[in-house]
Amino acid sequence: MRFFKSFRIKKVKKLPIKNAELGLQDRLIKEMRLRGISSREEGNQYLEEYMEDHNRRYAVEPAEEENGHRRCKENLREILAIKEQRKVTKDLSIQYQNAHYLLETKSPNRLKNKMVDVIQMGEEGVKIEWEGSEVKYHLWKEKKDDRPKIIGSKELEGKWSAPRGRKPAKNHPWK
Repeated sequence: MRFFKSFRIKKVKKLPIKNAELGLQDRLIKEMRLRGISSREEGNQYLEEYMEDHNRRYAVEPAEEENGHRRCKENLREILAIKEQRKVTKDLSIQYQNAHYLLETKSPNRLKNKMVDVIQMGEEGVKIEWEGSEVKYHLWKEKKDDRPKIIGSKELEGKWSAPRGRKPAKNHPWK
């Protein structure tokens, strides 16, 4: 029993920022109830007033006026893009998000069975790279399935021509 008493689990304290956020949410809702706000439009109008009051009460001047942020030298769109690898098939195609992409290249044998990077650039679309250089591609569009129409046996009998009797030639041995 002494062993279990010595190992008591300590409660982890919440971060002050988290507590402040929860307090702000509670305070805003209580203020809205006290003022009788019940619609989204009224809430949005009051939110501006509440933010001004809150900033007046709790805002802290920065220690230095200089902006601490710095410019990003890299392309943010490429940094935030979703990058995945795909293996190129023998017919120079890859599959990504239920789409079939056919790669266009001057030297097709170099890309067969290689891994390419598929980069999803948000709303801009997909970019495919191999060894750091962009590969041109086009989407493969399936052709409509032009199979023969399936018809029932009754319709089929009408479509077939009546079998013609075959007449053997005059010099046929079985005649």
